Amino acid sequence: MTPVTRISFSLLLVASNTILKITVQIWGKILEQPTNSHLDANGLDIDCASQRLVAARQTATPLDGFPGTLPTSLEQAYALQSLSIERFGKTVAGWKVGMVPSDYRDRFDDARLVGPIFADRVQRDDGKIADLPVFAGGFAAIEAEILVELGRDIAPGEHDLAQGDVRDLIRAVYIGTEIASSPMAAINTLGPMAIISDFGNNHGLLIGKVLTDWRDVADADIPVSVEIDGHIIAKGTSANTLGGYLAAVEFLIEVMARRGMHLPAGTFVSTGAITGVHDAVPGSHSRVSFGKFGAMEMRLSAYAP
Repeated sequence: MTPVTRISFSLLLVASNTILKITVQIWGKILEQPTNSHLDANGLDIDCASQRLVAARQTATPLDGFPGTLPTSLEQAYALQSLSIERFGKTVAGWKVGMVPSDYRDRFDDARLVGPIFADRVQRDDGKIADLPVFAGGFAAIEAEILVELGRDIAPGEHDLAQGDVRDLIRAVYIGTEIASSPMAAINTLGPMAIISDFGNNHGLLIGKVLTDWRDVADADIPVSVEIDGHIIAKGTSANTLGGYLAAVEFLIEVMARRGMHLPAGTFVSTGAITGVHDAVPGSHSRVSFGKFGAMEMRLSAYAP
């Protein structure tokens, strides 16, 4: 008969070996997990959200809500946006500048926000009805805007807005239309963090006629009206935007300096919705008029990658 002490020792040895093997396996699994360099100080996984936002745009797949944890700060939202621009891999031709919804302005230092406009989504008006794709099942809207083309490179922090005149940085000013669209139907309801994260809710830019004497034209002298499917939706003047379109250019320069991003000559700036953000759907026919300065017509279509 085997002594009790020998049985106890054998059982202890087996148990110890089992525990050691389990411990090694657990640590092995932990070490196998990829490190995520895109977790911020608060543990927000911007990489996961970026992957899903970009994939939704690339495949034109509607999103029921924000794909992940919504950023809680401008820094988080812009970090997510920058990561998505890199992941998207397309050339940025310009930037849209929009207003932070009034319900949110007391929570942030900025009254405006920005998002990229990609080169393959920019069209020039040729007098015909422009075809402008939007995300079916997502959000889509028409925005009448004044567009600015920068005339020189602007490195981060290079231009002192307090000392210089922003007009000296401008090559040309145009009438135009921004197409706001996102796979997230509720993007505007979700607020500025969602808007910034998803490329500023931009999906196109239609560049109209140039304003030849823009330095001599006051904002209040540019009448604007938006018509959708035969109905006048809104009227106003370019003075409706906070501080006018030059203030939007100044804000873009400031926020890009904070982000350490370069603005090359030729960059287009969409300076803000003049008469508001007007919901539309694929198939909608719109006419945006700037009085004697020109008009443009467009039809929205369902984006098909």
